[in-house]
Amino acid sequence: MSVGAKKKKLFRIYKEFAKDARKYTKNIVCKPGCADCCIDVGSIDVTTLEGLVILDYLKTLTPPKQTFFQDQIKRNSEEKPRHRRLRCPFLNERNICSIYKVRPFSCRKLFSVETCGEKGPVIPRALWELGEKTVQKIYQLDDSGFSGHISYILMLLYNHKLRKSYLSGELSPSQLMDVIRKYNLIVNREMLKKQRILKLGTFRSTP
Repeated sequence: MSVGAKKKKLFRIYKEFAKDARKYTKNIVCKPGCADCCIDVGSIDVTTLEGLVILDYLKTLTPPKQTFFQDQIKRNSEEKPRHRRLRCPFLNERNICSIYKVRPFSCRKLFSVETCGEKGPVIPRALWELGEKTVQKIYQLDDSGFSGHISYILMLLYNHKLRKSYLSGELSPSQLMDVIRKYNLIVNREMLKKQRILKLGTFRSTP
């Protein structure tokens, strides 16, 4: 499947999740300006495919804005190793997402029926499970890629050589072992293998 086709399928997966999640989100308290998940309690992770979609969007902005966000991403990637919790580089001064249309699934799947604060979101169990199943679909779609903190993945894709290798389907873990270890990146294909083994083990242990 071409990268273009994968991007289209990614948004179909997003749309399918939003449709299926509706029945669980009637009592959510999330609203514009509520940014706890973008600052304190959320893990803003993306796949390489989602990172590519974000970079495509940034290319549509004016050159000054492109430079601004690239600087924000670079600074965020440098600060992240020192801070477990860190403000998203795309959250503006009014606590509004600057890339809302192309935000990753780690943001799309978070809803809360109580105001978060430091304790984090309170997510209905069925909605959480739906989100986890959707994550697996995205991993499968981007099985030749990686996942990790948003600024790490975007910095990886800003590297022309690595981005070209990813687009051609030739980006392998062996090329990035130091980066994978340093930034604790997930190799999507390996994660899928581990989860299949875990499911098989659970099935076999059932009387």
